Amino acid sequence: MPSKKDGAGAAAAGKRQEQFRQRGDLQILRSGDLSDCIVMCGSDPDGMFTTHKVFLASRSGWFRKKMVENPQHDAAGKQVIEIDSHSPAEIALVMEFIYGAGMLDAIENSSNKSFIVTCADIYLLGRDFDISSMAEYAMNHLGKYLNTKLKEICVLPAKRARQAPVKHKFIQHLKFGIRRVDRAQKSGRGRELYKMLVDFVVAGREVILRNEDFQSSISQEIVPPEFIKEVMLTQYRGRFQTEWMKNVAVKPETLPNRLVKCVVCGMDMDLLGGEGAHYSPWSEGLLMSMYTEVCCSRCAQDEYNQDDDGMISWSVFKGDEYAYDQDGAAMRLRNVFN
Repeated sequence: MPSKKDGAGAAAAGKRQEQFRQRGDLQILRSGDLSDCIVMCGSDPDGMFTTHKVFLASRSGWFRKKMVENPQHDAAGKQVIEIDSHSPAEIALVMEFIYGAGMLDAIENSSNKSFIVTCADIYLLGRDFDISSMAEYAMNHLGKYLNTKLKEICVLPAKRARQAPVKHKFIQHLKFGIRRVDRAQKSGRGRELYKMLVDFVVAGREVILRNEDFQSSISQEIVPPEFIKEVMLTQYRGRFQTEWMKNVAVKPETLPNRLVKCVVCGMDMDLLGGEGAHYSPWSEGLLMSMYTEVCCSRCAQDEYNQDDDGMISWSVFKGDEYAYDQDGAAMRLRNVFN
């Protein structure tokens, strides 16, 4: 039987969800009260939206321009705007953002769909309908999301990174996101998102580019070759393409003063001394830009701790291949599938 505390928590969550559902001007959109504009998206009944010109014109440059250029009206005197370029689901997102206080349920309560793809779709809708706040909203949330994932790779204690629930699933979502953004930038849109993903892969390359599934996707050109080329060029240019990455890369300032453990044997490693330590590096620059996961020289030279390429097999994104003792030291599980 659920406790009173659990019941209260569920009630509070339900209340917040209902408040979010009723945010902004969504109620007037749903009711259609005082509507003076019909937006038609194809012949699908779900593609008809009973709207208000004052909301559309004040919050979307595209709709404002359309009202002037095509002043069509129905028998009731309501202006009619027809849209053939987008699906009813896409127009529903635009309406939710315009009426819903500049927020979207797809962002605030994300599903199993690739969050990168979701942000890209919303960003492009903002561009298509000249809603700058919608494009910025998607960019900001994508930045926060990638910042979290980058910390799981680069800047958090290794134990916390290994416990993160992303791993293989995140690599899948990253591939989908790259493909979506690549298509957009090839059509002349989404260059900002493209540069952000390039910077992200460069920053996390020692983990991402050594992931077997990601490597296979590169070989099969599931990940576009042009994207990988841009990653390689950006890596050796020695500079980031986005302000977002510049802000992320300076963290954490306190990392060089910390003691961390070898991920295999658990021996304390002095990051300041560094001699005999093998880093999973972000760059060859300051230690505060290094990964927190290190391996002592003795363990690094043991073939058992190396991948097929002869390099250290880092545990991040390795899933159940590793187990960890109470101190956070990694112990390779032999015959894990037996």
